[in-house]
Amino acid sequence: MHRSHLMKTGLLAGLFSVLFSATVFAAPVLKINSSGRDVMLLQQKLQNVGYTIKDIDGIFGEET
Repeated sequence: MHRSHLMKTGLLAGLFSVLFSATVFAAPVLKINSSGRDVMLLQQKLQNVGYTIKDIDGIFGEET
């Protein structure tokens, strides 16, 4: 086999492996009136970096 054929075969095998074995995580879209665990995590992170978030309540309101 030619070297270029072997390289193409290896690249295709690697791409196939990534596409069909990788787990993909999507980030949720958070906006005003969103609620739940993801909003609570966002509020905690905002508070940790210095934003004033009085209540970590899991509700995306004006303060968040």
